[in-house]
Amino acid sequence: MSSPAIALRAPVHAGVAPLSARRARTTPAGCARGERQVAAALTSTVDPSAAVPSFHAAPGSHFDMANLALKGPRSNVDKGDPHDYGRPFVKGALDGSAACGSWACSPGGWDSPNARPSTEWFLVLSGAGCVTDPDGTPHPFGPGDVVVLPKGWYGRWDITEHIHKIWLTHEHEDKEGASFRPNVKPFAQLREAVVSSADGRSGVASYDATGFRAGAWSLPARGKTHVEIDSNAIELFVLQKGELFVVDADGAVARRCVAGDVVFLPQSWRGTLRGGDAAAEAAAVSVANGTSVSVVSAGISNVAVSSLGNSAERDEMYDPENESRGRR
Repeated sequence: MSSPAIALRAPVHAGVAPLSARRARTTPAGCARGERQVAAALTSTVDPSAAVPSFHAAPGSHFDMANLALKGPRSNVDKGDPHDYGRPFVKGALDGSAACGSWACSPGGWDSPNARPSTEWFLVLSGAGCVTDPDGTPHPFGPGDVVVLPKGWYGRWDITEHIHKIWLTHEHEDKEGASFRPNVKPFAQLREAVVSSADGRSGVASYDATGFRAGAWSLPARGKTHVEIDSNAIELFVLQKGELFVVDADGAVARRCVAGDVVFLPQSWRGTLRGGDAAAEAAAVSVANGTSVSVVSAGISNVAVSSLGNSAERDEMYDPENESRGRR
């Protein structure tokens, strides 16, 4: 199954890539001075009426713990006294079925007995935890791990070390034959499995279900990839190493991204990813809505997916179980 938005090969059994705090903003080679604006690193609500959508980008510091809002103690806790924190990044994507942001939680444990109504991807920035299936199968994760919790999963959460992550959720119809098992892969092992292209973006998938694909990709130094996101697809990536320039097709907005930066490519986005002096490596996820998706990006072919329902307000208060809960 090919990806709706990122060029990834078949899934592999996949490490921790450091997240740098260095920041710099310059104009990419070939772009005239004074003709570019830096993309605002602000929490955004997607405007589907925008004629020419621009990408959203934020430095890793945008999601520092000091910038996350304390949401209070968790309910249904049977171990410890976990409190969680959050900051949304993009809300209302894919007609309200997708959103992304950052979440953190202090140590503790609780049961999650209700089946998830969405599929979630997340990248662990720091800390450690584990989700456990109803049959007792544990799925531990730590810094640098790429995790997917499929729609329909339920079980138990245990946070063993104060955790901090970047997440994306996608609410969708059931996928026939899809596994409910969580998928955990170290980014470092995923990156090792990527067969790098000489000039464009290439990658590998750790999770690949209809309309939802996650994994890692790389872009060589001075490489260039033209990207056209379908009107029913989005992509989110977290740069783990190196640098790249993200440039809108009309050149109105450009940004130099370095390790730790988070970038969201919205529906119908057109532009280029240009490699800088150092090869870029990213953890990424792409999801799609609708009945079919046509994307022109680094050899991606068409893919058919099921139509989805809406849930525009769902992600105002993110929860790892992706459901509404009261607070004690």
